Amino acid sequence: MNLDLKDRVIWILGGTRGIGRAVTLALARESCKTAVCARTAAEVDGFGEELRREGLQTLVSVADVTKPKDLRAFAELSISTFGHRLHGLVYCVGGSSGGSFADSSATDWRQTFEVNLFAAIDALYTAYEYLRAAQSPSVVWLASVSGTKPVSRRAQYGAAKASLIYAAQALGRELAHDGIRLNTLSPGSTYFADGRWARFAEESPSEYSAFISSQLPFGRLATPEEIASAVVYLLSPSSNWIAGANISVDGAQNAPNAF
Repeated sequence: MNLDLKDRVIWILGGTRGIGRAVTLALARESCKTAVCARTAAEVDGFGEELRREGLQTLVSVADVTKPKDLRAFAELSISTFGHRLHGLVYCVGGSSGGSFADSSATDWRQTFEVNLFAAIDALYTAYEYLRAAQSPSVVWLASVSGTKPVSRRAQYGAAKASLIYAAQALGRELAHDGIRLNTLSPGSTYFADGRWARFAEESPSEYSAFISSQLPFGRLATPEEIASAVVYLLSPSSNWIAGANISVDGAQNAPNAF
């Protein structure tokens, strides 16, 4: 299938590791003009070198998406490189502070909502004027299966992702009047090097195996590339009638995990 993505300018926030990295590589290989940011200079430099070796046209820069001034600087850098054009935005940043209720605080909840919800809203405001001037613009926010069903641990994470899903469905109707499609994509448990599932597998192999046996019908976790392929499709004009939706890409896991 020709996804008609060549030369489309797409921002990927949190695009240097895990699912974000896979999204960046997939889009760059579709000949998109991608602009990517992450918080740490080491990650940005290493990924930038990898992209250059492969001959991929990608702008990689350091930015903390929870800081509006960093988002504005990132936008200005993209504009100076690719012009006043933007066709897509992918928000791949996430995470959780604290653990169970007894092991966390109100500050942990605020921090979790900041990175999962409020920074995604800030990014959308930053991109809005450019997106609505584009043809077939699309925004994808990475949510989680944890945002669709309660689990008795890390409630702050699930609540933040649930809020992200709600916001996308509500704003999806509103932004449709500007021609902008906004969707969330909710991955199931996904394995990648240096990710929390890789650490869990190393530190607690028996619990990891038990989780896979009991919770994952296909007997394994997702790969970042499997999630990325769905993101790429949602960014393409081929998905023009998908808007205000939450798409689960979880291999029939159908539930958040408790780890």
